[in-house]
Amino acid sequence: MINQLVEIRMKRGQEILQQGATITKIDDYSYTINSLPSNSIYEINNLENRFVCSCPDFQYREIELCKHIACLQIWLTKTEEKPKVFADDAIQCDECGSIRIIKYGFDCGKQTYYCKDCHKKSLENILY
Repeated sequence: MINQLVEIRMKRGQEILQQGATITKIDDYSYTINSLPSNSIYEINNLENRFVCSCPDFQYREIELCKHIACLQIWLTKTEEKPKVFADDAIQCDECGSIRIIKYGFDCGKQTYYCKDCHKKSLENILY
């Protein structure tokens, strides 16, 4: 019986997502979900590894999983942020792949770079 209820709520969460629900990450522990078609906005918080929703279904029925939490869980699995390996502005050496690159003056009006690992010098257009 409980598995059936979870399955139904997961289906409803998927439907909400397919209808164009907007999920906004507030911080690492809080999200808002604009649930369509009712256009209601609910807040979902992650408290001690347990999601808590502000919707009436979750609040009054005291259930573990509402359709909004299910929607958020599906959304998180699809959009989970991958950890960054390099900074956005990091320049990678085309020879060894190192990011320990420094500016090393100019040659013919172009910026020259130097790799501290393989000691290769490169012009800016070669590195990009």
